[in-house]
Amino acid sequence: MIGRKGHVGNVLFNVSGYESIMPPPWFYSQLDIIETCFSREKEAGCRLIIAHYIGHAIHLAKRLTAGGRIVCSSEVEIPAESIEPLGMLSGVCDFIVGAAAGESNFGNTAIFLLSNL
Repeated sequence: MIGRKGHVGNVLFNVSGYESIMPPPWFYSQLDIIETCFSREKEAGCRLIIAHYIGHAIHLAKRLTAGGRIVCSSEVEIPAESIEPLGMLSGVCDFIVGAAAGESNFGNTAIFLLSNL
């Protein structure tokens, strides 16, 4: 991970037990459509690709957690908060992934509350 002061840590993932996890067969054809149809000269074009990966990662995570309440919100305003060892962080997060609070079915509502942020 890289912060304002340079390298601040590593993300470690133990792959044992997860070797067989693969995206669905249409993942790459969808990615190809996004990459060949949308310009990545502007930030919005890049966000489509990022959202594609996040969406499939959430879909796979839900399969692993028996339908866990994982959701992604976009363009979330974050008030200034001290995050050690990074320092003060604030602004708009392009994407935030977390466990959703509440009981609502995601298919019936467009408003999600994220817990544990």
